[in-house]
Amino acid sequence: MKLKRKIPLGKGILAAASLSAALGLGAAVTSWQPAAPAASTPAASYTRQAEETEYGVLLYMVGSNLESECGAATSNLQELLAADLGTVRVVGEAGGSLLWHTEGFEVGKNTRFRIEEGRLTVDAALPARNMGEAGTLADFIQYARTCYPAEKTVLVLWDHGDGPVGGFGCDDLCGGDSLMLTELDAALAAAGCDQQPLEVIGLDACCMATLETALTFSPYARYMVASQEMEPAGGWDYTAMAGLPGTGPKEAALLLAQQYYAKNAVSYPAATVSVTDLAALEGLAQQVETLAAGLEQAPLAGQAQARAGVFGFGGAGRTQGQSDLVDLRSLVEALAPLAEGGAAEEDPAGSGPGEPQGLETALRQAVLLSLSEGGQACGLSLYAPYAELDDAANQLQRYRAVGKLPRYEAGAQAFADYLQSARLARFEPLSVQAEGGLLQVEGPPGVRTAYATLWEQDETADGYYYLVGTDGDLTVENGEYSCPLNGEWTFLGGQPLCTLELQSPEGLYTQYACPVLYEGRRANLILQYDLQNPYGRAAYLVPLGETGFSRQVLPLQGGEELTPLYPVEAFADAETGGEAPPPAPADYPTAVPGFKVGEPFVYEDGMAPEALPAAEAALYGFWFVTWENQDVYSEFYAAA
Repeated sequence: MKLKRKIPLGKGILAAASLSAALGLGAAVTSWQPAAPAASTPAASYTRQAEETEYGVLLYMVGSNLESECGAATSNLQELLAADLGTVRVVGEAGGSLLWHTEGFEVGKNTRFRIEEGRLTVDAALPARNMGEAGTLADFIQYARTCYPAEKTVLVLWDHGDGPVGGFGCDDLCGGDSLMLTELDAALAAAGCDQQPLEVIGLDACCMATLETALTFSPYARYMVASQEMEPAGGWDYTAMAGLPGTGPKEAALLLAQQYYAKNAVSYPAATVSVTDLAALEGLAQQVETLAAGLEQAPLAGQAQARAGVFGFGGAGRTQGQSDLVDLRSLVEALAPLAEGGAAEEDPAGSGPGEPQGLETALRQAVLLSLSEGGQACGLSLYAPYAELDDAANQLQRYRAVGKLPRYEAGAQAFADYLQSARLARFEPLSVQAEGGLLQVEGPPGVRTAYATLWEQDETADGYYYLVGTDGDLTVENGEYSCPLNGEWTFLGGQPLCTLELQSPEGLYTQYACPVLYEGRRANLILQYDLQNPYGRAAYLVPLGETGFSRQVLPLQGGEELTPLYPVEAFADAETGGEAPPPAPADYPTAVPGFKVGEPFVYEDGMAPEALPAAEAALYGFWFVTWENQDVYSEFYAAA
């Protein structure tokens, strides 16, 4: 998508507050305390109810808003009922949702059920228990393995996921409580999985294919199936369970991963999935710890510059709640040249810790399968703080509690502290010029990312401006940034969209997140530009919740009403010398805090984005993000 504007411009002198508050849609800032040891019911309190079968699938289903708002859990249960499972027995526990669409599942109860021979049987409706507590999961595993034994066991954790700092699950009946990695560790230990390991542990959840997750599970299971990226609400292909009989654990894990990718990759090109051998992680952990040791004396500014180019997941942008999860290979390759102690040197034998060849050897040993468009994803992510620093103290406290990579965890803390201090840097106003149909500006020092921006002033609220969109299609020469101006912007359904560019694999496609209201709640409408759709297409919706979880990747359907949202920023006139602080975006008088609400329109099947004239009163400028993740705004030029 290119900016093509040719509007006469007039100069405006403005100093910006931060746009981050309006665009940061991650989890709310909350205090955190380490988990208590898992309480569990002794296995002896349960008795066998059936003969041993070859495969038992344990389905721990935290319904959350995925079930209440779009029936995603029910849809997956229907897939199981439609499949010819043969000897496969599914034993499940469901809870944590404000509404269930499955007959026999009660709100306010934890439902234990079985699926066998095409029938779903409710075995018990227990008083509601927090699905985000370790004891609940431990008790379920003990119950299922004792009452319904199996030669080989697959545990599937079904719900939202948010990596090593956000954990798994979101119990809507218990304030959105989740299972942190420390709690998952405690639950699996209490359930005796260290003595009787699971064959496969699968996470039908977003962003849980991380090295930290794999290390947490390694004492308790043989293989892990998970996704580095967000998952669609439709999740796994549960009909794949019919193919388990007669397979070994490795083959079972590969089957489940391949079927997930086959189900989702066409409609959701960002899909990823991997299979990890949990007994083969030592090399990868050594790589990361050696790298961390080598970086202890490396300049933090250089680390910030290297970190900025690392490929990430979980939205990888300010609009979807950046998870700060990055591809492990991409991170190591970016930082290795800065490390001391030989981490940047190449080892022809391919075995040296911290070295690129050694990393590849360790990845081949640990990651048996990694599926992604263009093969960009290595199969495992790593938490690397960078974009989401508003809740950094709590995030890093949770992260260091995991304790699987102590040297790396200490380095992450030091790096986050540096970024926090760098955010306080101040810059002189950037003067914008218009010449030859181009908008031009000299950028600040240390630019990581630059965007052209389009704003409008809110005539109904003094001091407020709203962002119509950004575009990263700029020309850079000798530190000067420019973009063409022809007065056009992206519209859908006759309404301008706030287009916010997302990170994507280089050269494969370009995506923009457009904040909207969908069914009365906030969401991002994703526009995608690729070789098949050079003029763009409306790809899918990502509804957002207060929890910051964003697994619901939903297809667009004709007849749905969408209302554009525009992030609001407050500016102060620089000529006043900053004597009067700008108003806070949170004080903006609107039904959606931090956003101006646009005009609704009805999406129709096949509706495509259009380039149409922007408002005559539009304001044009630039937005820079430095290597240290500091926002710097240019002055405005206004249409005459």
